[in-house]
Amino acid sequence: MPAILSKRLRELAGVSAVAVIALASATPASAAFIYGLTASNGGVPGAGPFGSVTVTLLDATHANIAFASNTADGYWFLGAGSVGVNANGAATTSAIIGNALAGGPCPAGGNACYSDAGSGNLDGFGTFSNRVDTTDGFSNRSSSISFTLTKSSGSWASDSVVLLNNANTYLAGAHIGQCSPPNPCTAFIATGFTANGPGTPPVPEPATIALFGTGLFGLGMVLRRRRLQEA
Repeated sequence: MPAILSKRLRELAGVSAVAVIALASATPASAAFIYGLTASNGGVPGAGPFGSVTVTLLDATHANIAFASNTADGYWFLGAGSVGVNANGAATTSAIIGNALAGGPCPAGGNACYSDAGSGNLDGFGTFSNRVDTTDGFSNRSSSISFTLTKSSGSWASDSVVLLNNANTYLAGAHIGQCSPPNPCTAFIATGFTANGPGTPPVPEPATIALFGTGLFGLGMVLRRRRLQEA
């Protein structure tokens, strides 16, 4: 009996070890986090969502910040303070890219329409450490703007700590205009500012959830194989 019990304990220990490995593999060190832009300063009608911002840690001192507006409901980024984030520690902005439309002061459109605006206010949501301006409002509106944040000293341990609440408890915000109807967009009926809902936790991207599911599937296969061997 002791020998049988010892064998069974070893088998259970083996399954436990596989479970630990499976779960560890399903939890990568870095996985993009998405913050919804759902708060409004009252400038545009509607309850949102107005867009989202995805934070992806590239390495310990670099992170990609990607804003996307909700064009399906007629929202676009525009003008001064088009987008902004509050970095966790001093950081610089570089490699600004987006899909600004051609026209107005920036007839070429695209990346030429953006500039680093540094630290400043986004109306109703306080001061953000890193902002991006677009040359014009309606004529150079865009639905996507992204840039690289480079930490000036120290490092970031994960995607979820790249941004830090500002004094008004917001991490990210944007200057938005609303078209009605959404398509075709011929003019803005209103403009205002949006930010992530204060205290709202970030959402792991779907790929992270898929990896976690893969780990659980592998654990299930191991347990099934054990049962078949015992039958």
